[in-house]
Amino acid sequence: MQTEFRVKSYINRAKQYYKIKNFRKAAQVYTLLIASNPSHASLYYHRAKCYSKLWWYRSALKDLNTCINIDPKYYKAYSLMGFIFTEKNKYDLAKLHLQHCVDINPNYPKVYKHLAFWEYANNNYKKAFDHLNKGLMLSPEKPLFYYLKGIVYEELNKFTIAINHYKKAIEINPCYAIAILNLANLLATIGKHSDALNVYDQLLELNPNNDIAYVNKGAVYLELTMTEKALACFNRAILINNQNADAFYKRSKLMLLRKETSLALNDLNTCLHIDPYCMEAYYYRGFIHLIRKNYKDALSDFNKFIEMEDEEAAAYHYRSEVHMKLGNIAAALEDKNRAHKLDPDNFTL
Repeated sequence: MQTEFRVKSYINRAKQYYKIKNFRKAAQVYTLLIASNPSHASLYYHRAKCYSKLWWYRSALKDLNTCINIDPKYYKAYSLMGFIFTEKNKYDLAKLHLQHCVDINPNYPKVYKHLAFWEYANNNYKKAFDHLNKGLMLSPEKPLFYYLKGIVYEELNKFTIAINHYKKAIEINPCYAIAILNLANLLATIGKHSDALNVYDQLLELNPNNDIAYVNKGAVYLELTMTEKALACFNRAILINNQNADAFYKRSKLMLLRKETSLALNDLNTCLHIDPYCMEAYYYRGFIHLIRKNYKDALSDFNKFIEMEDEEAAAYHYRSEVHMKLGNIAAALEDKNRAHKLDPDNFTL
């Protein structure tokens, strides 16, 4: 009896860690439980859930395989395996495992979320909707399915319908932070700046330390050329999370607007230190190096940007200027031609 009570106590602790998104701690508690209960399939499944949230997919798949070896009918494990294989672009394996879950339990709502994600990843939007609607039939008050339908409608540029689905998800769960964030972002995208700012404020009332909301709110102010308010938002985001690369990147654009190139350069350097794959940062840093006549550094940055995005005419235009300054005439002409080909209206020969 005492051992059973202790196990339940540990499980509750793991669930609490999971609830507050401390997935590493939750996984550690499940590891302790597995050590003394190595034949409990559910423990491996729950630890796999933690690993998947940490993107430790190899460890997650190992646990899920152990889970179904112990209990071949543990349908939730097949569903999660399908999701992970979709994330790894192993679509055939993903579909196989998701279908196996449906075969065992066709009334498990979460598998339809994963099936919808599979179809979405393969650009099969109609089938994605079919799965989400099935999930809604099984769980009509689950905001997740409305939120996911909003994402698909947004992808299809059906913005009004997407907004309505985000609002429905929020109506069911007024604290649904990701739906509130997506709603605000979409409103900003379609130019409803005032509405977007109100929704960002709604999110920040729920969580005053949401650095992403501050960054995106700052971007709206920047678009409205309300630079002081934009700067206050970017500064607040960085104060909350100094590893938010996007905050440094967006603040650098504001500094460029003010012609404060030294501050912009510092922010871009920090951004790329945090996230070396932020391609826009290479573009703007290359531009700063160009105007400062640091041509070799400019060339390096434009090269990196073009490696990641080879359809941006302006990048070829500025790189052609760099090549010209460095005396690489043939390369300069080649880039000039490429810029004109991509955007003949703005870049003439």
